[in-house]
Amino acid sequence: MRGSGSRAEDQARAVQQPIVRWTNLWADPLPLHLRGQFVAGLASNLWSVAFGGIVCTSLVFLLARAIGGILPMVTVVVVAVGFAVACYYTRAIASSDLEDIARVRQLELPLSIGSLLVTAGIGAIGYMVLSGGNNPKLELLVFGIEIALLGIITSGGSSRPRNAILEVALVALPSTLALLLMWHDWVRLAAAVGTATYSLVVIATAHNNYRARIGSLIARDELRSERVRLAAAMAYLPHGLIIVDRQDRVIEANARSRDLLGYAPTMELSGLGAADVITGAPALGMHTAEERALFLQRSAVMQAAAQPFDTVRHLPNGRVISFQAERIPEQGWLVVIRDATSEQTAIAEANREARRCPLSGLPNRRAFLEELDSRCARAAIDGKPFAVILVDLDDFKQVNDHYGHAFGDQVITATALRLRSTIIGLFVARLGGDEFAILAETAHADAARAIVSELAKAVSAPIGQGDIDLVVEMAAGIAQVPMVSPKPFELLRAADLALLDAKKSTTANITVFEPNLLREADERTRTEARVAAAIRRGAINVAYQPMVSLDGRRVFAIEALARWPANDGEPIPTDRLVRTAQQKRLMVELRRIVIGQAAQVAARQGNDICLWANIAVTDLQNELLASELVDTLAQARLPLNRLVIELTETALMTDETTSIAVIQHLRDMGIRIALDDFGAGFSSLSRLRRLPLDGLKISGTLIAGADRDPVSANVVATAAALGRDMGLCVIAEGVETASELAVVRKAGISFVQGHLFAQAVKADRLNAATAAVERLLRENAEA
Repeated sequence: MRGSGSRAEDQARAVQQPIVRWTNLWADPLPLHLRGQFVAGLASNLWSVAFGGIVCTSLVFLLARAIGGILPMVTVVVVAVGFAVACYYTRAIASSDLEDIARVRQLELPLSIGSLLVTAGIGAIGYMVLSGGNNPKLELLVFGIEIALLGIITSGGSSRPRNAILEVALVALPSTLALLLMWHDWVRLAAAVGTATYSLVVIATAHNNYRARIGSLIARDELRSERVRLAAAMAYLPHGLIIVDRQDRVIEANARSRDLLGYAPTMELSGLGAADVITGAPALGMHTAEERALFLQRSAVMQAAAQPFDTVRHLPNGRVISFQAERIPEQGWLVVIRDATSEQTAIAEANREARRCPLSGLPNRRAFLEELDSRCARAAIDGKPFAVILVDLDDFKQVNDHYGHAFGDQVITATALRLRSTIIGLFVARLGGDEFAILAETAHADAARAIVSELAKAVSAPIGQGDIDLVVEMAAGIAQVPMVSPKPFELLRAADLALLDAKKSTTANITVFEPNLLREADERTRTEARVAAAIRRGAINVAYQPMVSLDGRRVFAIEALARWPANDGEPIPTDRLVRTAQQKRLMVELRRIVIGQAAQVAARQGNDICLWANIAVTDLQNELLASELVDTLAQARLPLNRLVIELTETALMTDETTSIAVIQHLRDMGIRIALDDFGAGFSSLSRLRRLPLDGLKISGTLIAGADRDPVSANVVATAAALGRDMGLCVIAEGVETASELAVVRKAGISFVQGHLFAQAVKADRLNAATAAVERLLRENAEA
């Protein structure tokens, strides 16, 4: 089965075949609309036909007289009439409308009849002369006339094949027949054979000439049609089109190109230099040599490199003319000229929309960054100060959560309007979400702070929704040039650091950037990187603080605490280590490290020593928490009931329902649960009743100073009583002094943790620390 490639090759070969092909000599492949052109070619032979007719008729007349008789004279009349008819209709063809096919047929038929009369007459006179057989001179003259006539039939290409066959037959057959009838020597026989052979050659040659003539007519007609189609296409193109040859001369230019370039419709551009045509166009307004050179500079470079190129010309009247040049290999260039005014307008509008926030109508982040780049560039030159202000709405997420996103959009729109309209001359943009950016031309940070204060007052005006009047506050960070270098990245970072400080502040919602904020941010970044690297490679140490039973005078548990490794640069305090791990979402990894090490240590202690360890809020969302704890304790051979998990109330507040389910699952497995730092945060009795707990740790912040403050002492006593009433093991943590211990004892708490008894120690010192604590407890009891 042949593929598409073979079919394509066959089609290509078919195109290359001769235009006119036929096997039937009587067939006429000439299209009707070309018959007029074919017949018109005969009109060019008028004078040669007339002259040949006179000569030929005269020669026939001489032959007729030499033969004598009426019949030869009749042949003279036939020949004369044939030539007269041929001349008459040849002249008629020259003056007729050859587009009329019927008229062409009317003219062509008598012309053919005239030709046949001439050949019939000459053939007859030739028969008469040759059949006489007694006058070699006359025979030679007859052969000359017949050969000349056959040559005309062969070379003219004006006869159709069927006419040529009839004409040759009328001339050659009588002569050949006469030679055969009067044959008495080999010369006449050879003449007869030669005449017949030459006749066949004449017929074949006439056929080939006709085919070539028809092929030429058809080819010229196709070329003419192609030119007509091209001219029509160029005439109706909406764009200007100029075809340029390799010498940069214009070959063709359509009417639209003249219109766009400002030339008169009748102006002929063909043959002119393309550069002169474009740069000298009246509509383009290139009046000086400098303008023309500037316009052609880029195109000359691209043209020399034989690369397509395009350029535009902005006219004083607002029009935009686009030029696009495409190279025609080995031929020249095709230049397309367009009126790109509407296109450029649409692009400009699209660019404006791409730089505008559709909700607030303010410039968006992209437009803000472009404006910031521009102002920084100007400030670097003239030193003019300005301020970058970043604004963030307080608790905007709660607005969306409680009132819906539709009202949130209303808040954004109202805030944008207030920021834009309160103080004229500010560049206000919405960066996204509830974050806005402002550029203000101010000389001092105090002036910028005053601007922000006025904006904050306007923003905090109530926004109504039904019966609700919502008040939205904002925080702002200010970066002032020249305090900060006029570089976009540095300004944005400074303003962002100031905004973060304002959001953390409990006293002010406006912060002006100061260098210490950058130092703190850099230090925070370095700390985060160090903590993240240490946790990921498992390089966190664990310290253990004994927890004592006052009544039993013994250590009943140890708490595992994360510590920064001593050999890893500057130490990082534990609270900062844990806080950084929370910010970097590494608490799960930190928990795995701490409990993994601590379980091994606790397993080596006495069977009555429990391990207390903290887990984070992210652990309570981890479906693998329970299985990971089971695997860790199994590897250390530490029973599940010797592990006590400490939770903070802040962790429980994230998703209390899920947290309670996870806690209950852990308790069902045998792991015990304790609430850490009770009283330090948002202690809730209702939440305390809902939680499945085993222990309660009273925060060291309540213990500290309770020995000097009766109110604090009463709070400690109340918390201890609450824990006991709920059947929980109550532990007082953070006991530092003997007087604080007295308060704890008075509150009825018998489980204590704090530096009064022992600090957190490494694993290799835990046994010694435990022994020292228990010895101290016994000594105090004996005393």
